[in-house]
Amino acid sequence: MRSHIIRGAAVVLCVVFGITELFAFGENATLRIIQTQTMFVRHTATEYQRRVAEQNAKAFFK
Repeated sequence: MRSHIIRGAAVVLCVVFGITELFAFGENATLRIIQTQTMFVRHTATEYQRRVAEQNAKAFFK
C-alpha cells in the first residue's frame, strides 16, 4: 500500500513538473543493475572486474 502511494506521488510530481516518469523510477533500475553486477562478480569475475563493480556500488550509495 505504501509503495503504491509513493509511486502515485512520484507520477503526480512528474506531471506537475513536466518531466517523464522514467526519472521517477530510474533509481530502482540503477539499483537493480548494480545488484546484478555484484551477484555476477561473486561468481565469475576477475579481480579487475570486482574492483570496477565495487567502485560503481560505492559511487551509487554515497
